[in-house]
Amino acid sequence: CRRRYKYILAQLYRNAGRNADAAPLFLALSRGVKDYDMAFAAKLDLATVATTAEELQKAEKTLGKMARDAKNEEQLDQIYYSLGKLEDGKGNTAKAISHYRKSIETSKTNDNQKGLSFLALADIYKEIPQYIEASESLDSAAFYLDDANIRKKETEALAKDYAPIAIELRIIKEQDSLLRIANMSTKERERFIE
Repeated sequence: CRRRYKYILAQLYRNAGRNADAAPLFLALSRGVKDYDMAFAAKLDLATVATTAEELQKAEKTLGKMARDAKNEEQLDQIYYSLGKLEDGKGNTAKAISHYRKSIETSKTNDNQKGLSFLALADIYKEIPQYIEASESLDSAAFYLDDANIRKKETEALAKDYAPIAIELRIIKEQDSLLRIANMSTKERERFIE
C-alpha cells in the first residue's frame, strides 16, 4: 500500500513539473518491487523524468534491457516510446524519431500508445520544421488517440490546420522535380529514368 502512495506521489511530482523530486521515487519503485506491473510502469516513467546523468544512464540501460527481454514483447511499443522520450529530452532528435517509429511498428493492440508515438513524432517534425511529416503524424495521432486523451482535440485541430500546408508543399515538391527533369538534356533525362 505504501508503494502505491509513493507511486502516486511520484506521478503528482511529474505532473507538477518537479522531475527532480519524481525521479528518485520512480527509481526506487523500479527496484526490488514484487508488483511487476508497478515496477514496469516505474521504469517507463523514470525515462520521462530523469534529470541527472546517473538517472539518465540508469533509465537508458534499464529500458534497453527491457526491450531485449522476450517477456516484454507485448509492451515493446511502450518501451520504445519511453526510449524516444529519453532521447528527445537529451536532444538526440534522430534517435528519438527512430524509437518513436519502432514504437509505432511494434504496437499491435494499443492504439492509444500508437497515437502518443505519432503525436511525439508530430511535435518533433513541427519544431524542425518538416510540415509534410508533421501533417501525416498529426493525422495519424488524431486517428489513434483515445477520446479521453487531453491532447485529442488539439491534435485534431492541428491536423486540419496542417493538411492544406502539406498539400501545397507536395505540389511544390512535385513541380520542382518535374521542372528539374524538364531542364535536363535528353541524355541526362534517360539516365535519370533508368
